[in-house]
Amino acid sequence: MAVGSNNVSNENNEKPKSFFENLATKTKEAVEDERYKESIKNISSTSKNKANNRVETGFIEQQEEKLKQYKEQLQKAGMLDGFDEASISIQTKKHEDAAKLIASQSQTGMQNALAKELGLVPDDVKQFNPTELDNPLRQKAIFISFSMADSGIEAAMRTATKDSATLFLKGMHPNDSGIQDTIKRLQIIGRKLDVKPDVRFKPRLFDEYNITAVPTSLVKDGDKVAYASGLTNLSWLSSKVKKDETGFLGFYGDTMAVIEKDIRIEIKERFANYDFKNKRKKVVDNFWKKQTFNALPPAQKNDSWFIDITVKAKADIINPRGDKLATAGQVISPMSNMATPLTLVVFDPLDGRQVEWASNHVHNSDYNGDIMVMFSRIDVADGWDHLAALREHFGRELYKLPKELIHRFNIESLPVVISSDMDKQLMRVEQFDVRGEEK
Repeated sequence: MAVGSNNVSNENNEKPKSFFENLATKTKEAVEDERYKESIKNISSTSKNKANNRVETGFIEQQEEKLKQYKEQLQKAGMLDGFDEASISIQTKKHEDAAKLIASQSQTGMQNALAKELGLVPDDVKQFNPTELDNPLRQKAIFISFSMADSGIEAAMRTATKDSATLFLKGMHPNDSGIQDTIKRLQIIGRKLDVKPDVRFKPRLFDEYNITAVPTSLVKDGDKVAYASGLTNLSWLSSKVKKDETGFLGFYGDTMAVIEKDIRIEIKERFANYDFKNKRKKVVDNFWKKQTFNALPPAQKNDSWFIDITVKAKADIINPRGDKLATAGQVISPMSNMATPLTLVVFDPLDGRQVEWASNHVHNSDYNGDIMVMFSRIDVADGWDHLAALREHFGRELYKLPKELIHRFNIESLPVVISSDMDKQLMRVEQFDVRGEEK
């Protein structure tokens, strides 16, 4: 809640365009200036081999320690709600197209897809794994292929459900680009069935019994196996097994050739031809384009206010170790747990004046305690280069402004400085008008 408000004076004089204005302008225009492009390209190697003259020895270690302190203080203050590992994991999952694509074409991904998509599978999804070496003592099966008419496949499905048999496919339909496409074909063919049959990819059994024509039915009882092509009469085969008439019993009707490619080979070929490096590059390159930024307009006036961040626990707060951090009804003041004062400098990197203002505040202001720099948005066309340039210039890590912080501290425009007033036990928000004589 806002506790008070007072104006903050700020001298605004028209200045010639500086490095900071050019930094934002050139980045926003896709870095038209070739010299700027070259400096951006060399940022990575320069950062590794040459320390900025403002950075002291042990800078990285110092920054890591400070970052750890920032995190602890922000967590206690509730400013990182929604930014813990679990929440970030949920957010970033939508950007993991590469992993999902690979998984959907892998054997594990196939099992997951079948479990999710196929209404033709009862319980044992793992049986769809083409390398699953199940070897039941008793088995009834019908080998099918999409070379058969839909009516023939549907008839095989009905027989399988009636005789508790399993339908075996060697692979996907030749015209399908993914397993889900083949699954949908089977769903459409079997849409009129009240009970769905057990359908599995088992190329290994096609090889083991040299199945090249379908339909082929098989009955197994211990070591005795009988199978025949051109029929789906499992009762007749069972009677043959009981008479010790085993092996391939011949052709007893019309058959069609098996047209599917071994799904194991299909998977291997897809992995072999998959451009992992290019896919990873695309994911990285598109990262900033998929980001949602919390852009805010430039401040029209200087202003300041206080925010009370004390909270009242609605229930007991217990950490994962079982320690009680707060009791229901207890009023908690994160400020009382701050070891050192914390200052957040928030600005828009696409506004040249705000970049200059932020640089002056970070490098020249006399803030007590630790400083964290946050940006509201970034040039999505050159996101990584833009961020690298800002990191190089400020000599520190920068963080994306979360919308939770905007709402918590009533931020409506930028730039602002959020600092802890240890005496008042409140957070002070200062808004700055940096437009100069343009206003």
